[in-house]
Amino acid sequence: MNEMIVYTTGCPKCRILEKKMMLKKLHYTVSSDIDVLVKENILTVPVLYVNGRYLKFEDAIQYINSL
Repeated sequence: MNEMIVYTTGCPKCRILEKKMMLKKLHYTVSSDIDVLVKENILTVPVLYVNGRYLKFEDAIQYINSL
């Protein structure tokens, strides 16, 4: 599986996304560095980076549920 990064600020949706990933035992890294968020042009969180794509919350949840 490709590298997965969760871009987060610790908001409620961010915690939901991380909890779902933990329940699926997925390996991922977390980035909450504001400079990185700005550099990657991420304006809302959470965002899941996987397979070379940035997935917003709803799409990220669907992706995780499909695994």
